[in-house]
Amino acid sequence: MAIIFGHLFDGSATFIGIDYYGFYEEHLLPDILINAAGTAFVMIPLKIAVVLLAIYYVEKWYREEGLGSKKRTTQYLVLKLVFFILGFGPGMRDTILPAVL
Repeated sequence: MAIIFGHLFDGSATFIGIDYYGFYEEHLLPDILINAAGTAFVMIPLKIAVVLLAIYYVEKWYREEGLGSKKRTTQYLVLKLVFFILGFGPGMRDTILPAVL
């Protein structure tokens, strides 16, 4: 749940920053999708889809190969922590940035 929250936080902060504060997207694919949709709201369902797909494959990998192995369990937990940080970190930055500028 924390991973999903972190990425929804990032998607929402991106949406607000782009649509209300005039920020722009730095990455090519999200920029193309935002311009095609006409709003950055498209980032929220995009983030949900990508994160759920990533979590599904990590869980599938862990169930198939990782059960019982301490090394695999550690890799699994670190990977999930990295997924959380990759969502929550940019979300926090995008939330604080308008207050600083």
